[in-house]
Amino acid sequence: MKGKALFFDIDGTLVDYPHGIRSIPEGALEQMHRLRNEGNLLLIATGRPYAMMSEPVFSFPFDGFVSMMGGLVDIRGRTISEVRFG
Repeated sequence: MKGKALFFDIDGTLVDYPHGIRSIPEGALEQMHRLRNEGNLLLIATGRPYAMMSEPVFSFPFDGFVSMMGGLVDIRGRTISEVRFG
């Protein structure tokens, strides 16, 4: 069976600065590692641009991200899609 692509939100979900959650909770990290070991891709979905992603995003080895509300898609260091405005 092939794994799935699972998308995680950061702001207000895995990390919630206004409520004092400044890093991904240990229980969530354990489950994310389990999901990865089962062959799934774990990706971040965020409205933020890459340059504004917070440190907790990089504390877990995500397989990629969809940022800027879909404006940039990167999987395993390879840009899949990029929409530039200007």
